[in-house]
Amino acid sequence: EAFIETMNLDGETNLKPRNVAVGLRPVFGGATEDEALRGWTQDVTFNLEPAHVNVEEVSCSAQIGQGSQCPISLPNTVFRGCTLRNTQCILAVVAYVGAQTKIRLNASEAPTKSSNLSRYLNRCVAAILTGLLVVCLYCATNRVFWFNRHSNLWYVDVDEEDAGTFVIAVLQYMVTLYHVVPISLYVCFEICKLALCGRIVTDTTMTDQETGQMAVARCSDIVEELGQVDFVFSDKTGTLTCNVMELHSVSIGGQIYGGLTNGGMKSLRGEATEGSPVFAF
Repeated sequence: EAFIETMNLDGETNLKPRNVAVGLRPVFGGATEDEALRGWTQDVTFNLEPAHVNVEEVSCSAQIGQGSQCPISLPNTVFRGCTLRNTQCILAVVAYVGAQTKIRLNASEAPTKSSNLSRYLNRCVAAILTGLLVVCLYCATNRVFWFNRHSNLWYVDVDEEDAGTFVIAVLQYMVTLYHVVPISLYVCFEICKLALCGRIVTDTTMTDQETGQMAVARCSDIVEELGQVDFVFSDKTGTLTCNVMELHSVSIGGQIYGGLTNGGMKSLRGEATEGSPVFAF
């Protein structure tokens, strides 16, 4: 029997036992390494299911020679990315490699951490650039048509080679009208975020009472999101708490040790009888 840790796959730190399938124990379940290696000389066929992302389900089988098939389930499987614990070594068959492994199938790209205000600002600038391009195309098109119709006028002093060039006309209008793009808005936006980070760092109400350490703003990109938080969900003890477990009280032989309220002591003493100790945490 072996023990593995699957923290890299599902975040769990408890050890999970793994062993040889029941039907394969006569072949691969040797007590020593030499006895286990002898099983690899036999004719064994493994039937594998298509690779999928579910780390809690394994449905495969193995067949020794012409005998019956032996099911292989999750307790008989060790995934890539697991850590071997309390076990010196294991002998196994490599079934899935490369992109078919569980850790690769469950891998995803890290999301870009940007605030709603930043995304809104980017959309506004993109809309302004789109509008600027549409205006430049419209003006350049009218310019080309006008010069093609009135190029013979004596008072129009324009180079004939550049007058009818559409691309040059678009670039000229873009240089003329680029001032509508609010480049300075990004600079003002970053200055406001730095000011918000300064308020967090100097806030005396966010100070650890035991160590005296104040809050540290490590990222200024999402600081404006703090004012938009309505609900906080936490699935792990210790994320938002101190994660400190202390023995509150214990009753041994009817004698109570520890601190309890008066009501709690009465109810606990009433339940404590001789030969049946009561524990309260």
